[in-house]
Amino acid sequence: MFKKSLLCAFLATIFISSANTADASLILVLRESGGHLPDAVVIDNKFAGDTVGGWTATVDDANMTVGVAVYNQSYGSYSVANITAESKPALAGNEMDLGGTVSTRESDTRELVAFAFDLGFAGTGPSFLSQTGGTNDGDFGARTFVNGSNTDNLGDFGLIASSGTFTPPDSPFSWSQTDNVAHGSPFAMLVEGRFSFDSPGGTTFDINLKQSNVPEPTTVLIWSMMAGVGLVVRRRR
Repeated sequence: MFKKSLLCAFLATIFISSANTADASLILVLRESGGHLPDAVVIDNKFAGDTVGGWTATVDDANMTVGVAVYNQSYGSYSVANITAESKPALAGNEMDLGGTVSTRESDTRELVAFAFDLGFAGTGPSFLSQTGGTNDGDFGARTFVNGSNTDNLGDFGLIASSGTFTPPDSPFSWSQTDNVAHGSPFAMLVEGRFSFDSPGGTTFDINLKQSNVPEPTTVLIWSMMAGVGLVVRRRR
């Protein structure tokens, strides 16, 4: 009877751990900063019209790998070559990546904002590494965010780090920064790139956000319980 109680507690712990990361989806958004164009929304492994949380996909995900969302159409005056967002489980650990190529044949175009976010990351480690790199013919900047409330409301995301703006003489560019941010678990992360051009040109970029210190108390608890069950079995024998 005692062994059965331990097993039930063990399974309950696994269920609670799984529930913390359920119903989380990687979402990729392209937005024109002036609000003249509607958002282009890609939801991982979803088609246009599908809804997850408070977001509705406006275009199909161009890559049906779980943890990878791709947009590869034009957006306003911008040509977009495979803007790709990656997250769990395609990336191991608590990590997000956003990269691709944005170009335009027009000058003085309105600023384009591309961002991706995902929910359900576990762990309370405070250290986050933000980094970006690429080449640019126009202005480019990267920002990273964390959301300790684990919601898909953009207003709940707090800024971690900002690269500032790289202008064409800065090409190629690179930047990295480590910051400590207190947060709960589970939590959400967001990465963002901003693009503008005073003349025709293009920018190729990659932005990465990684939680570099991730204690996993739930995993430790599970293994401790498994060890305890084994010890009880051995003693009973």
